Amino acid sequence: MDKIQLFLVLVTVVCFANGAKILGFSPLPIASHNILSKAVLRALAEAGHDVTAVTCYHEDKHPKGGKWREILLSDYNEKFSGHFTQMTGRDRKTSFSLLGIQKMTLEMTETPLASPQVQDLIKSGEKFDVVIVNQFMNEAHYMLAAHFDAHLVVLSTIGSGPMNNYLVRQSKLHYNLFMQGVKVACNWVFEKEYVTNGKIISLE
Repeated sequence: MDKIQLFLVLVTVVCFANGAKILGFSPLPIASHNILSKAVLRALAEAGHDVTAVTCYHEDKHPKGGKWREILLSDYNEKFSGHFTQMTGRDRKTSFSLLGIQKMTLEMTETPLASPQVQDLIKSGEKFDVVIVNQFMNEAHYMLAAHFDAHLVVLSTIGSGPMNNYLVRQSKLHYNLFMQGVKVACNWVFEKEYVTNGKIISLE
């Protein structure tokens, strides 16, 4: 390949290779969920894509390579930190943990959508190629993909379990027995008896 052909190839690649315009919607005010979703969005920006991140956590060092825009929901983070303390702290009340979680998850869905920053984005007429939603009991946020005329990617930042495998396949129970109170070691014999034959066993 001579220099002219190489030059034409490089010009073609530079002129016609465009990054995707991506909306990352990860407003959950829990740091552990944010770590993975932010890593994915940063990697996409570093790969040359145009990323808009809706988040509760400010990114001090913007990724290099593509474009990075942050829509920060700081008030939302402060509001819900008290809820999580009540649910997980030492002085938590069982009644709040059981009865309050439904109200809290509803607020976790509605509050980010109602925030002025997100409302401005929704009404802006802007379009995206892809919308990535951090999935955690917030299926209503999937509608953002339809609104922005984009493909939907659902990103799960929690471990394997019934909550995030219902669309693809059912998890084998030995992956999530801790959710059912099973405290014994799992092996293939246990799986055959417990999973395949559906036996109810005593765990005491």
